[in-house]
Amino acid sequence: MARFIRQGRAKYFFLPAVAGYDEADPSASVKPTAPELAAGQDLTPKIAGVTGWQQSSAEVATPDMASDFNSNIPGTKSVGQSGFTLYADDTADPVRDVLIEDATGFIWIVKGTGKGDLFPVRVSSNGDEHATGDTPARYTTTFAITAKPALEIAA
Repeated sequence: MARFIRQGRAKYFFLPAVAGYDEADPSASVKPTAPELAAGQDLTPKIAGVTGWQQSSAEVATPDMASDFNSNIPGTKSVGQSGFTLYADDTADPVRDVLIEDATGFIWIVKGTGKGDLFPVRVSSNGDEHATGDTPARYTTTFAITAKPALEIAA
């Protein structure tokens, strides 16, 4: 497969509900339906920057007396602080109206590879950026990931 950039290919959505998300077995989850996408908000055109949205695993040391090498095993998984920097709008801002603090739902990231990631989220914070000169008005929205994400779902 050829290398590529996500800008112009990836899509980002905030969805209030996704019936196909299986919290007990996220790998069995299915992509959001057309009505769920229609009920959500396409964030893609408003996004100036993306932070996080990566699952990682802690490593647990497992040394033993048979070796002078300290081996490791995978530990607990988590997703670090994740969010978006979004362009502000001085008239109507439907994205900001939806991404209010404590709002819950899902971030559906269609990665431009035929696969997507589904993150159950709660909006943690919204904060305006303040700048001078020729800088567009923007704000940052951060999210708490509330359960294990469903990764690599067929989009």
